[in-house]
Amino acid sequence: MERNHGTHQDRLVRKLRRKKIGNYATANEFLKSEYLPDHNRRFAYAKASPKDYHHTTPSKAALDEAFR
Repeated sequence: MERNHGTHQDRLVRKLRRKKIGNYATANEFLKSEYLPDHNRRFAYAKASPKDYHHTTPSKAALDEAFR
């Protein structure tokens, strides 16, 4: 994650400078409309399996039993 974050940070700062974006509102709009869609298109990948392996949230009774 650190490496990925550093990459975003370096790329994003350069792109903001090139587009002369200097405030938070404009930067957030740029992120939503251009940067993140482009990033997701380039770096997203299909999941390995269509099956969802997440478990449902345990009931309060089950949690109380586990954490007495």
